[in-house]
Amino acid sequence: MRPISPNRMGALSCPAHRIPVELFEEIFALCHPSLLRHWTMGMHLDRVAQGHLLDLAHVRSAWNRIVKGTPSLWCTIELPLMSDLLGAESMPPTAMGTIMHLLRLSLDRSRNYLLDIHIYTDMWAGPVIDLVAQHSRRWRHTDIYINESAFRFLSPVRGALPELQSLSIDEVQLEDLAFEIEFTHLPFGTPRIPWEQLQTIVYGKAESSRLNSAFASLSRCPPGSEVVFNIVWFDHEADIEDLAPVGASISDFAFTMVLGDNTNPGLSRLSLGALLTALTLPSLQRLSLTGRIYPLFWTHPHFDVFASRLCCGSTLLGLDLHSTVITEEQLVATLSALPALKSLCVQDVPAGNTRGRMSGQRTYS
Repeated sequence: MRPISPNRMGALSCPAHRIPVELFEEIFALCHPSLLRHWTMGMHLDRVAQGHLLDLAHVRSAWNRIVKGTPSLWCTIELPLMSDLLGAESMPPTAMGTIMHLLRLSLDRSRNYLLDIHIYTDMWAGPVIDLVAQHSRRWRHTDIYINESAFRFLSPVRGALPELQSLSIDEVQLEDLAFEIEFTHLPFGTPRIPWEQLQTIVYGKAESSRLNSAFASLSRCPPGSEVVFNIVWFDHEADIEDLAPVGASISDFAFTMVLGDNTNPGLSRLSLGALLTALTLPSLQRLSLTGRIYPLFWTHPHFDVFASRLCCGSTLLGLDLHSTVITEEQLVATLSALPALKSLCVQDVPAGNTRGRMSGQRTYS
């Protein structure tokens, strides 16, 4: 397809001029950049302003009308304000005023459409939270990680979340928000929630010193649910000794383990072994393990007891091992204990991770 000359953009004979408005709306929706968990310096205002839409609106007047007159294009509210990226501990009043103005524009342009809210800030953001909370009846998917002092601005959402489908929020007791909704997916930090309604539960950050309280919630998960843990393991020896056993009827269990700088293969095996020893999951169908920063080192004796205790040789259908060091003999022994297994994924340890390249260790993918 030949590019359209800018000089012909306004001509009636221009093919772009004859494209239906509805098709333009779909094309513009595809231009939304992926949500970013890590941002670069100075891009926060562009994300708040939805700069990708403003760029399209500046191409020609017809596009400007389409962009600003299509509510569905403005339904994603994203606010990344981290002090290390901004180079300041607090937000200047002028910057807050600009952000509030841009947010109001997006909220007004989205009209009555459902909203996807993504706010990540370690700075004072009370006015921002207050403004977004006023639209809680339109919340659909929400991620809010804010300074603890701004939590009180969430009070307007109590009993006012009729459309909420997923929520990720940290360091606040969600029982205070009086949810009366049908959750299907709920990532969270440490809330109290209506367990019987959940199908998927995600612990965004479960520190090893708090694993007992986090694991205790597993027994409240409904049968057949999926649970994901992101575990930050700091004090291996103390936490291993304190880990208490727990049982649950979940079908899918996945955990990512972030190991500390003092990690060695022995401590890695002890950490993984402690988790396998503590868990009793008789209905488990899929198990997924991931090592982050440093790899996990497979401990077959603990897994063998885990599999025998659960009788998961007849129930476990899928096993995923990501960034996990496992020997050929260990892999064969593991597969021999799982006759019902239908899916196996073993991801190699990244080449740059020297701790995963121990003598005599091999990984398979």
